[in-house]
Amino acid sequence: MKKVLLALAAMMGLTFNMSAQNPGEDNGFGIKLHVGIPGNNYACPENYSETGYSLKHEYSGAMFGLGLENRWYVWHNDKMGVAVHARWMDISLGGGEITTKTSVIGKKVSSETVDVMNFEMGLLGVGPMYTFYFGHDMAVDGYYNIVPTYMLAVYEAEKDDDDDVFMGGFGFTHNIGAAFRWKFLQAGLEYKLGEIELEDYDDNVDNYDSKANGLKVFFGFKF
Repeated sequence: MKKVLLALAAMMGLTFNMSAQNPGEDNGFGIKLHVGIPGNNYACPENYSETGYSLKHEYSGAMFGLGLENRWYVWHNDKMGVAVHARWMDISLGGGEITTKTSVIGKKVSSETVDVMNFEMGLLGVGPMYTFYFGHDMAVDGYYNIVPTYMLAVYEAEKDDDDDVFMGGFGFTHNIGAAFRWKFLQAGLEYKLGEIELEDYDDNVDNYDSKANGLKVFFGFKF
């Protein structure tokens, strides 16, 4: 029992002594937990308008997820470094509402709201990372990733679950973010841009291009 406690104490001591050092020693693995705020037209068909008539879709909701990453520095000096940043996996799950508003000659004619469940998974993203060091324990990372991304949206029917509409598709998203690191902790913001063609898996409705834009707030660990 004493040996186990000593081993655990040694592991904790190693973890809490990890710090943002110089780039030559800063390669490593990271885990991020995030809360996502999708953009206004996330998982929605494109807005449509012609003379005197418009159809607008608005999304409201939140997503929660997990990301796994690595970094390898290819250049550095005492104050900054440039790395290859790999995003192995980024998964988000959440729900919200899509409100469709129809207007004629500038006046709202109808408004309809449907509940939606969303799943999004990015795999094998890659891009550059830039790091600036503030002493021994603190650093700021800025990065860009292009990420192959799968999106699934389930539009829930009001009365019968068998009438739910399943839309899914693949595309590429562009992710721009910044993180502040203190020792082994990191926190920051990320904005995602992209458009994905969603296909109806039951062929009940037409395929359409959907925005994948959204903001993420994350907290995590860099080992």
